[in-house]
Amino acid sequence: MPLSLGPITRRRAADNAVSRAYGNKGCAVHSPSAARPGRLADGVRARAATLGYPLATASTPAGTCPALIEVYPHPALIHLLDCDFRIPYKVAKTTRYWRDATRQERIARLHEQQTRILSALGEHIRIFPHENQRNPLPPLG
Repeated sequence: MPLSLGPITRRRAADNAVSRAYGNKGCAVHSPSAARPGRLADGVRARAATLGYPLATASTPAGTCPALIEVYPHPALIHLLDCDFRIPYKVAKTTRYWRDATRQERIARLHEQQTRILSALGEHIRIFPHENQRNPLPPLG
């Protein structure tokens, strides 16, 4: 999700750079605007700051912790999983990913992808401080 300390009103240099580097891998960036992500992004940024995770920007010294960083998940997953194309992991898009599969097959394939992602993340970072809780962070808002 695009994040900023000020309003995002148009496509940014970072959006263009990610699209140039990853568009051929199915990971071009949607153009952000004041409406999208708008208030949602502002709320995420503000809530993270109240939890002790201020937004890291270009002026934040490298290694500053804790911090909230903007990450486009698709390119990150391509590198994490050493893949050549966007990873099919979104629940709402299973029919588009696997048109000829049955519902049960789509669920199994989605579970396989999500398990693969979590396993790879677990090799590099401590994933969640409260892994056994359904909602470890208080709700936004």
